[in-house]
Amino acid sequence: MNLNQRRLLYIFFIIAFLIITPLISLYATGYKIGGDFRIQKTGILILDTEPKGAGISLNGKQLRRPLASFFNQTQSRITTPTKIKNLLPGEYDVQLELPGHWPWQKKLVVESGQSTYAEDVVLFKNDIPRLINSGQYDNIALSPDDKYLTAKKGNGFVWLELENENIQTTANTTAEPDDRQVSYQWPPDNNHLIANNFLINLSGSTVNYDLSVAISSKITKIKWQDDNNLIYKLNNSLQSYNINNKKIDVIKSNLVFDDFLLKNPNIFTVARGEQNTVLSIWNFDNNDPLSSINLPKAEYRFEHPGHDLLNLYDARHQMLYLIDPFSTFKKLKDIISNITQSVWIDNNSLLYCNDFEIWLYDARGQNRTLLTRISEPIKKIIWHPSNNYVIYATKNNINIIELDKRDKFNITRLLELDNIKSPTLDQAGETLYFSASTNNQEGIYKLTIQ
Repeated sequence: MNLNQRRLLYIFFIIAFLIITPLISLYATGYKIGGDFRIQKTGILILDTEPKGAGISLNGKQLRRPLASFFNQTQSRITTPTKIKNLLPGEYDVQLELPGHWPWQKKLVVESGQSTYAEDVVLFKNDIPRLINSGQYDNIALSPDDKYLTAKKGNGFVWLELENENIQTTANTTAEPDDRQVSYQWPPDNNHLIANNFLINLSGSTVNYDLSVAISSKITKIKWQDDNNLIYKLNNSLQSYNINNKKIDVIKSNLVFDDFLLKNPNIFTVARGEQNTVLSIWNFDNNDPLSSINLPKAEYRFEHPGHDLLNLYDARHQMLYLIDPFSTFKKLKDIISNITQSVWIDNNSLLYCNDFEIWLYDARGQNRTLLTRISEPIKKIIWHPSNNYVIYATKNNINIIELDKRDKFNITRLLELDNIKSPTLDQAGETLYFSASTNNQEGIYKLTIQ
């Protein structure tokens, strides 16, 4: 190599150093040259899933570790959780995939110098439902502690302990079989159950019996006062019944009312008059009237007894009244119209639906957000405990909506079966129970979704 060649090589390395060093410095500080050759500040995409280990694709290209692919092709994919740095600003089609689970896909915008998060993604299992017990069942429900499942069969009730899935059958009730919705009432200890007027002892230590026979055929509005006592309406009186000694006490007589709610130390009643309906507040201990509120004339029932506000539902007009009975200024907080089902997520957020729409209501701002609108009747809505998903069922399918507003609300169809009834979810959000028909087998099914 002569002197001129050495000089050219020396100059080349100096020029390369002067060009590459700033580029490396820019890259290290979060800058990158874009497609139009402009230097742009990059962004970060942070991804996490439950369960973890999902493969990631950006704009249809799988992300892999460059060096790892030379040694182990199967372990070269970048998986969640991860932080993807030095992304040019723009919109990215992000897809997350995990074997045995439904994929997740959404368009996310990465902004200059900002971090974009998708950390609460739940990947639900793509599983096959398992038949627990064959037969014609309806009105399935789980106990609050997820220990028991109960269902209506004909004009009787069955229940099973979920740990061993052994099914038990009650004696038939005195009521004729029908298709009406069963009212289930669970006491704090979860060892008993009121199904309409039928008392079921799930622990099996005492005999199950029909309260319409034990007390009166005219009792209605049966509710638990505590683990051992029931409160109910009988004609124009409010009475209590002890399930251990079968003692009956009259709480208040000569009282005309349609429904009641016990929230110690008060009893709330609603009664229709000629011009309006009156909401009355009574002291439980001495039966003294405290106050009353006039409402539009309708037949109301109390719902969501654990909520801070009184929830009065007018089924005929499909309206839910939210009332603060002790407010000094405005007792009627809001009225939600066109509502057939509802569930409070917390004290401020209400999930509700009508036949074809699902909505989310914010009590603080009194705002309503439409989650989805479909063309077939909605049979059931369920809030998932991950706090980012809603399950809804129609006659022939069960679906789940992700509440991430970016791009669109993702909707995944979990399964399709015939004549799905009463889907219910356990407290952990891992298992769905429902009745349905598949391959000429009708019965109670179990579907693992997490």
